[in-house]
Amino acid sequence: MTDAGLESLDWLASLQCAGEGHFVPIGSNGFYEHGNERARFDQQPIEAQAMVSACLEAFRITGDKRWNKEARRAFEWFLGRNDLKLPLYDATTGGCRDGLHPDRPNENQGAESTLAFLQSLLELRLAEQTHMSMGALLRRTIST
Repeated sequence: MTDAGLESLDWLASLQCAGEGHFVPIGSNGFYEHGNERARFDQQPIEAQAMVSACLEAFRITGDKRWNKEARRAFEWFLGRNDLKLPLYDATTGGCRDGLHPDRPNENQGAESTLAFLQSLLELRLAEQTHMSMGALLRRTIST
């Protein structure tokens, strides 16, 4: 079952990667129906957050650093590494815009979008701390 999940995540990660290398969630204006082109817009923060969570879980299970890199790529979407090269996270308000339209960010900063950003940030920080703690533990074990 884990193999099937990792294979599906690998497919989704490759599908949601732009030619320039940034994360591009499947848009909500049409989604991605079998046999059709995937919708490019509107891009939603919940999609980036779900990808961050899934990739960090894959990293936790496998130890494969590729998944940590994929999680960071999805998180960078919030910070402006996206199709419009504009941040969704607003450091002034602490909020997150509700998505990307083809020509501009959605200026609304709803709770769902802000929580998607914050959960992604917290999960990444926790993964970093866990990884650093494990490294310190291994170094102490090896040196004793």
